[in-house]
Amino acid sequence: MNQGNIDDLSEDEIKELQASSDLIFVETVINGFFEVKVKTPTEMFPTDVFYTNEAIGEFLMSKFKLSIMIESNSGKFIYQPNRMGKR
Repeated sequence: MNQGNIDDLSEDEIKELQASSDLIFVETVINGFFEVKVKTPTEMFPTDVFYTNEAIGEFLMSKFKLSIMIESNSGKFIYQPNRMGKR
C-alpha cells in the first residue's frame, strides 16, 4: 500500500495513481464523509451518495478486485492496488 502527502507527489504521479484506481474516495468538507469518483458510475458505485470510513473499509477488505485511492481533507492519501491480481 502506498501512502503519504499528496503535495509530495508530482502531477504525473498523481495522474498515474488516479488512472490506475478503480475507485477514488475524496473526503468532503465534513471530516469522515467521502464522495466517490469512478470512471463510469454504476449502480454498485453511485456518485450521489456519501460514504463513511467504515463503508470504505468494507470495500478495502472485500472480495472485489479493486484498486482504491483515498484522499483526505488534510492533504494525505492512501492507495491500495488490486490485491487479488488481474480482474
